[in-house]
Amino acid sequence: MHETFDLNIRQLVAAIDAFEGLTVIGGCGGHSDPQPDQWPEGAWYVMFTVQRTDQGWFALEFLAWAINNDYRRGGYQVLLSPIAPPPYLNQPGQSLQFVIEGSAEANATVLATWLNRLRAECYVAPAAGSQIGSQADQFREVLQGG
Repeated sequence: MHETFDLNIRQLVAAIDAFEGLTVIGGCGGHSDPQPDQWPEGAWYVMFTVQRTDQGWFALEFLAWAINNDYRRGGYQVLLSPIAPPPYLNQPGQSLQFVIEGSAEANATVLATWLNRLRAECYVAPAAGSQIGSQADQFREVLQGG
């Protein structure tokens, strides 16, 4: 499936899909002569949905922290944000989506490599039947090296 995306965002698509509870639904790597449904060269995006599960919620929280706080503080022009078409055009409660947007200076492949490493080193997925508080304690221990 990843081969249907522009080459420069494929690794980022795979990195997002690696989180249980997230599903990539679209993206564009930028084009020198963009068509109406494409972004111009020098800009890219990856759009995804979040399942209404603990897995989806934990993954979204992790990405929001990682990208909007940590990665942006590193000087990269990348932003994760919610988007939604008017609910009357879709089913109310079913139209919320999320997008990670960046510029050519914020290489999507570099972001993918960083997210994969961060997921492996820091991400604590929710355990079946666990309580949210205990998951937060596990996350703190990972970040503190414990």
